[in-house]
Amino acid sequence: MDVILDSNVYLSDLKFQGTQFQELFAHLRRTGSTLIVPDLVLQETLERYKERLQSASDKAKNSWAGFVAIKMSEATIQFPSVDFDKELREYKSRLLGPATNVNASHYTETGRIDVNEIARRGTKRIPPANKKGEELRDVFLWLLAFQYARETGKQVAFISGDSVFRKSEDEDDLHPSLETEIANSKLPIHFYRYIATFVTSQALSQKQIDSKWFSKYIESAELERKIAVAITATETTFGYASEAPVPKSEFVEGMAYQVSADSVYAEVRFQGNTKLVFPLQSRAMHFRPHDFIMGYEFGGTLEASAFYGEMPIADVVVANPPFARFELSFKYEALVSARIDKGQLVSWHVDEVRLTGVRE
Repeated sequence: MDVILDSNVYLSDLKFQGTQFQELFAHLRRTGSTLIVPDLVLQETLERYKERLQSASDKAKNSWAGFVAIKMSEATIQFPSVDFDKELREYKSRLLGPATNVNASHYTETGRIDVNEIARRGTKRIPPANKKGEELRDVFLWLLAFQYARETGKQVAFISGDSVFRKSEDEDDLHPSLETEIANSKLPIHFYRYIATFVTSQALSQKQIDSKWFSKYIESAELERKIAVAITATETTFGYASEAPVPKSEFVEGMAYQVSADSVYAEVRFQGNTKLVFPLQSRAMHFRPHDFIMGYEFGGTLEASAFYGEMPIADVVVANPPFARFELSFKYEALVSARIDKGQLVSWHVDEVRLTGVRE
């Protein structure tokens, strides 16, 4: 079964290092299937990658400038310049050659896509166009999947995290009207929200596993460390945490999928509580004299530095006070996947962390 990935899938793991991508590549090698890269997806992925690269570079440059500004000795190392064109060329090469012995095909054929059909769907709000008649890019990609399946006669797995293809934002199943469209076309097209869903749908068998099964392959200390890293990389309504202590996670459930005679793909869910530290950077905070002694309540405990020396008699307003921060306690869920080949752990990854709410 050939596979078409939407740009949001590539962008969820830019370097394809996670377990899901590795399992997908193993599946493509094992079955001799091809990863189809429509030009539309290629160009959009490159543009979004360029934006991320520019944003990350700007943030790093600002941080470096702030560091140099308070450094006492003269800075001898300059902030490195980035050749964005070179980075884009290398990322394009990676998209078209994602892994050793994986067949990838740059699909540029668009001649049979009916522009009038795209316009009709937009005008009549027919999925995957949304209720405002937008998302015509998704309409184009949807029709492209049909074109490829019709031309080749091959089974096609179309994987996208975009909600316009699904029943709702909270459901993984394909929208009923799109499901009917596939059935009427009699084309072998299959929709999945995640790579993992596709991989597990191809499994020979599956079984529930417990924490003992999982701990045979992954040490708890390393698991907790990686979960802590993933937590700090998870955006909240307060931004990103500057600190997250190594948590103590509780095993919830797990499933092992026999994807070939010698290979197992496992998915496990953990949960726990964590206390995150957030810096106060985006607003001016009003401090009263005793705040420097007692701390300031702001949805949690603010720890203000005594950097300002003697306590002022009057109230003061401090913009971005040095070392000012606040703490909040969260509940979290961590989704972890692992690949085991011939009884040996090949790779594992914390695929996602969900901060489910502030803990009472």
